[in-house]
Amino acid sequence: MTPMFMYREKESFLNEHEFETIYDRSYVLIIDENKNQELIKVNIDQGILHKIKCSTFYNGDICLSGLIKTKNVITGSYIAKYNSLLKPIFKTSTPFNQPIDLNFTPSKEQNRKMSYRDNSFKYELNIKEIILLNNGSTTTLIEQFRNDERTTSSVNGDFTSDLITKAYNYGNIIALHHDEKGNLLWKKLIKKNQATVNDFGRHASFLSVKKNDNVILIYSEKENLFKIEITNKGEISKKIIHTFKYEMKIVPSYCRLLENGNIFLYVKNNIKSKIGILK
Repeated sequence: MTPMFMYREKESFLNEHEFETIYDRSYVLIIDENKNQELIKVNIDQGILHKIKCSTFYNGDICLSGLIKTKNVITGSYIAKYNSLLKPIFKTSTPFNQPIDLNFTPSKEQNRKMSYRDNSFKYELNIKEIILLNNGSTTTLIEQFRNDERTTSSVNGDFTSDLITKAYNYGNIIALHHDEKGNLLWKKLIKKNQATVNDFGRHASFLSVKKNDNVILIYSEKENLFKIEITNKGEISKKIIHTFKYEMKIVPSYCRLLENGNIFLYVKNNIKSKIGILK
């Protein structure tokens, strides 16, 4: 089964001044290739469901992984697993010891071009991937991001022209690891800061693959190409695997894990591109 899914919101007035979306009555709709449908109810004990992602594993299991928000703070995780017949294996929600920080600080270049005027901006979160490990545990990868647009106008006689500036920010990675029963074993923060202007964010974010039951992350930051390795025990190693002379950057959407276990890499700048193999 290769499901598609969507999640339906229920809205409720909390009081006359505050309007908030309530997700504890939300549903995930799963549709298989034969257009069979199953509506799965998502229950949250406390808070609201802020984000959710659905993945199908090679063994046919379906996993839902989400984040819980309480008073505009990400305070916990939600995870549920179903077999190929959509029978529940487990459903759990777990509070974090410390909430996920969403504070955002623009780069100097972005601040100059975008004219950010205060420090009240916050990151959004994107659940990038849910990875199933050999022992039945899962690692969920989450990324901070924020994209902004500013339009400035100039007048020359009878003509007015608009200049659109777009800033792309991809911040830290948060890794959540749940065991085969859905218990949250650890939460790790991997620091990075990818900030660019007017490049469509094509070099931002990261590549993630499973190799030897470890999770491998590869991404560019300035002139460096980084490799992160995360074990199922939460041990993290970080190293620079290459430094480019002309600040070339990886394009994650073009990179792949090959059948022989090597990783195909594609990097480029405004002038040229290169390919490589990481063993």
